[in-house]
Amino acid sequence: MRTIFTAGLLAALAAIPAAASAQGACGGYVKAPSVGGWSEYVVRVPGSSDLGVRFAVTEAEARRQKQLVWFETRVNGGAGTMVSRLLVPGYPYAASQVEDAVLKGMNGQVVQLGPDLLLRARGQELPRLHKSIAEGCEAAQLVGDEQITVRAGTFRTKHFRSAQAGADFWVSTEAPFGLVKMTNSLDNSTMELVDRGTGAKTSITGTPRMLNGPAN
Repeated sequence: MRTIFTAGLLAALAAIPAAASAQGACGGYVKAPSVGGWSEYVVRVPGSSDLGVRFAVTEAEARRQKQLVWFETRVNGGAGTMVSRLLVPGYPYAASQVEDAVLKGMNGQVVQLGPDLLLRARGQELPRLHKSIAEGCEAAQLVGDEQITVRAGTFRTKHFRSAQAGADFWVSTEAPFGLVKMTNSLDNSTMELVDRGTGAKTSITGTPRMLNGPAN
């Protein structure tokens, strides 16, 4: 039972948003906000139920002479809610840069990855959504300035396009994390800002159980 739970959490960590490190993602607009900044999105993929996705920076922490932040992704879907809380240099980040990880599964169990599982997670691809944002933004070219309206309101944005990734990004300094909207022509998925703000706190409460060892 324990190994199944561990494997599921690692799969979730790699299947929610994943990101490779990107310098100046989408012209430097896509980046971590100040502590407390959060953005909430709706993600739509044809043939699947809508997902509510919340990005937040909940704390800053210095560790091993590195200035890091706790970046949290909360995903709400028909099957329940999953939360990943990662200690990373910023956003976007690379899997190899994850210094710590606390995960909450749909069953409510909260675990912290021990050294062995953390090492394994660092060697995996990052979550699909984060990876799409990071890699798409890294290769994107500026299309121009556009004003767009999404559920969160009307924004003055920079429109970037990545022909290689089949993705378009609308970014703005008015949105935490910069991202207002993303579309992908390869799978016809969309991601749209529905709300944003400051004062974010972690969605994970209680003391996590340390989990270590192989996940299979």
